[in-house]
Amino acid sequence: MQNVFKLFDSFDPLIFRETIRSQIEKKISELFAMFSEDLDIVRRIFVTQRDNPPMHDNMPSVSGMLSWSRALLDRIVPAMQKIQQLAGASNDSDEARELVKKHKALVTELTEFEQSRHKDWTARYCLHNHVPIMVLYVQYRSSSGREVEFVPSGS
Repeated sequence: MQNVFKLFDSFDPLIFRETIRSQIEKKISELFAMFSEDLDIVRRIFVTQRDNPPMHDNMPSVSGMLSWSRALLDRIVPAMQKIQQLAGASNDSDEARELVKKHKALVTELTEFEQSRHKDWTARYCLHNHVPIMVLYVQYRSSSGREVEFVPSGS
């Protein structure tokens, strides 16, 4: 999918011309099908590897899991934004609505995975040390990157 978007980006100034736009709209259902297949692949990776995700040898297990799930999110969120931008009027089709629904379900599943792993980690850390901690809180923002702030554990 990334190569498809690189191709579109290379022609970005020309995409708004009517003749090129009409050709893109003819191919949009193929783009929807490709992205749907990519969502299926990401979901399959998530389901099969979520209990033991691949990570670097010396990476802590929780941060490794979070990094892995964030990489999966980074694979699908920008792609969906680009597809919605390119689709234009096709965003109202049944095919587009199904794709958005499938995408939202997977994003929700990945986000809940991150939140549950983070919650388990903070609960385990507080339980063992009996002291309040400062938790590094990372909020995912697709358009502006990541926003980082420290939040006291009691908040």
